[in-house]
Amino acid sequence: MIRHLLSFSRCALVAFIGVLLVAGSQPVHAADREEKIVCESSRWEVRQRWDGEDRWKEELHFRKSGLTFVTLEGLSWPAVYDVSPDGQWLLRIQKIGSGESMGMLYRVEENGRVSEIAGFDDLLWSVSPVRRNQLYHTGITSAKWTDDSASLKVRLAGKADSKGKPELDAAVLYDVKTHKARRL
Repeated sequence: MIRHLLSFSRCALVAFIGVLLVAGSQPVHAADREEKIVCESSRWEVRQRWDGEDRWKEELHFRKSGLTFVTLEGLSWPAVYDVSPDGQWLLRIQKIGSGESMGMLYRVEENGRVSEIAGFDDLLWSVSPVRRNQLYHTGITSAKWTDDSASLKVRLAGKADSKGKPELDAAVLYDVKTHKARRL
């Protein structure tokens, strides 16, 4: 539990540093800056570094020889990562625009295969009491894995618009075995 909180805190720190490096719509970054998010089992690590032009380069590197690295889609902002206790799942919370972020879930297999769970973010929002398109500044504000890595609890948040639509702070549980989400 403590290691998980430290892992999430470290990832949050990476995001905070990334936010400090962004000015206006054009990112400004320190040269040769690289951040690493390491799986507790040390099977793999995610490396984020600014490419020097317009985006962060993000790669998942395996420690086992013979396995190649996997490039994750890089954007103009660094991502926040959270690793499941068993090291088989990687949650990526990625800023995609002004006040907007989305969640991406990857399965990391022993053989070096990394698969993104298609529609993960949309699935989370489909069980929300308020639709994402009715809110501003939406995204996942926290995440916590169960000790057995079978489920991921996330908090979805969004702010009301000028018309007084409701704000959202909702807990959602995602089951990695069934690929189903439900509101808590």
